[in-house]
Amino acid sequence: MMDNKVNVAQISEPETRKKARPSFRAALRRKSWKELSVSQKVTNVAVAIMESMLTMWALWDIKQRPEDQINGKKRTWVMTSLIQPFGPAIYLIFGRKRAAQHIAA
Repeated sequence: MMDNKVNVAQISEPETRKKARPSFRAALRRKSWKELSVSQKVTNVAVAIMESMLTMWALWDIKQRPEDQINGKKRTWVMTSLIQPFGPAIYLIFGRKRAAQHIAA
């Protein structure tokens, strides 16, 4: 009966790692659209719409705003706004001059 049991000390460390890797890789594998649940699909679509709207708003704001109301060059902020998902938010927070700064300048 003792022959069926495997002693932990008998298993070498590389063998243990090999056994653990497939489950880790499976967890990191990206799911295809068909494998996603309905709630995951809805969430993905909602996030994509929000990112697109935020990007369009940032680009529209850059186009409409005069150069003196933007911190830095417009071209730099256009490129920054295209970096997803944080670029548009970075522009909207740091790229626009506040009204008080504009009036004082």
